[in-house]
Amino acid sequence: MDADGCTNPLKQAGSDGKWFVYGSLKPGELGFRQIEHLIDHHEPAQVNGYRIMIRDGLPGLSNGEGGVVEGGVVDGHLLYAKPEKETELQSVIKLFETPEVYQLHDVEVIKAPQICVHATASFFKKLRRVPKPNDEPFESSTWSVSDDVYFQYGLPTLFKMAHESRTNGGPGDSPHFWQEYLPIMGTFLNLWTVLERYVAFAKPAITGVNRVEGQGENVKCQEDHNVEKITMLNHLKALQKSDIGEKALNKVISKPTDRIHKSDGGGTPVMPGKVLENWYQIRNNSAHRGKSAYSDYRKVREAALGLSEFLVTLLSQEVNGLEHLQEHLTDSYSSKS
Repeated sequence: MDADGCTNPLKQAGSDGKWFVYGSLKPGELGFRQIEHLIDHHEPAQVNGYRIMIRDGLPGLSNGEGGVVEGGVVDGHLLYAKPEKETELQSVIKLFETPEVYQLHDVEVIKAPQICVHATASFFKKLRRVPKPNDEPFESSTWSVSDDVYFQYGLPTLFKMAHESRTNGGPGDSPHFWQEYLPIMGTFLNLWTVLERYVAFAKPAITGVNRVEGQGENVKCQEDHNVEKITMLNHLKALQKSDIGEKALNKVISKPTDRIHKSDGGGTPVMPGKVLENWYQIRNNSAHRGKSAYSDYRKVREAALGLSEFLVTLLSQEVNGLEHLQEHLTDSYSSKS
């Protein structure tokens, strides 16, 4: 018997069509819906000698700088592609876990006592740039979207900050105005960080290898599986059109009321009905100044209120373990009634 607990005669070689997943692509997590139609079956499994690291909020496998991690175990799922769907599954996974961040390696997966198979898994890409990413070890062998600290702790705090902000910031040339405006702008931009993390875990614009919702033209998968860049705007359009997005937006109290122009005055204004795009333009205007801060106070605060309401509804419905977030919206309704 090997040190990993597998008996040699029971080992199965070849990883084609078999994937070990430990992050958002696991069954029950946000990303699994993007590949579920390509999966024949799946089962719990684990790998030894590795650990989960966190880079910019994303989980990734690592075996450490000096070789395998002694005693390291990562729990996940072993996925089996449907017959003749192996290549498509690989393409979608590489769309989801992009080559800029991840690289693929063959791993030996334990799926039952003394039974091992070879599968493909995504590892963090080792970057040579300086400064290097600030990877942090994840202390548990099992990762879930609900473990994200911005979801668990950041969003409730930001929701409270938005709803406790003043209705009017006052004259823009007074210290009092800036004491009110800068915190609400910071709250709004941090709420965008929460939404960006959701997008990273769910990738709503990925609906298959050859199609991206909300984009006029199909995104074609080339032979090397590289694709045109899928933008945040693509994801927002897809999310707003989805059943999940519509349900969450129906719970939002503070919806946009104004057309929003780009800060440079160019382009077509974003109408209030395009809620996520409207908030996105406000975000861009807030980060890249070009208008009067005084006239923006109401718009930024309104957007912070609405986005916080959208996010607590979305995550409470989408992520197991975050159902309690809905209580914040319930309390908000009660306070306004």
